[in-house]
Amino acid sequence: MEQNNIKIYHIKNRDLVYQLYGRLHTGELEVIVSAKELKINHVIIDDRSARIMANSMCLKTLGIMGILLIAKEREYILEIKKEIDSLIKSGYRISLNLYQEILKKLENLIVKIYYNFTINRIISVKTAWYRIRNDEV
Repeated sequence: MEQNNIKIYHIKNRDLVYQLYGRLHTGELEVIVSAKELKINHVIIDDRSARIMANSMCLKTLGIMGILLIAKEREYILEIKKEIDSLIKSGYRISLNLYQEILKKLENLIVKIYYNFTINRIISVKTAWYRIRNDEV
């Protein structure tokens, strides 16, 4: 907040939040309503129902899994699988399908990273697959 990257916003249409309450929690509704008021196209929301509502209001959503993938792509974190497993151990709920989907995206991301950093080298598919499966990158 000191560098003006994060700003506090107070919703103007609080009645809309009250009308929609019950379908979602207040915080999720405030994120969606705030985004519409501020004409923001992207919101960070994890809850599936909230993501569906946000998408129905023409908002693009990003959850913690998407944030972790971006952090991995930008090399802010080394091992995404360990981060996800840590979240799960602390009570974060994720379906097995989403978990597997994230690991598949991770495989694609690792291949992309390899390509970008080793453009002049040929990487063995077998070696890359082994590294992806063991999250050694």
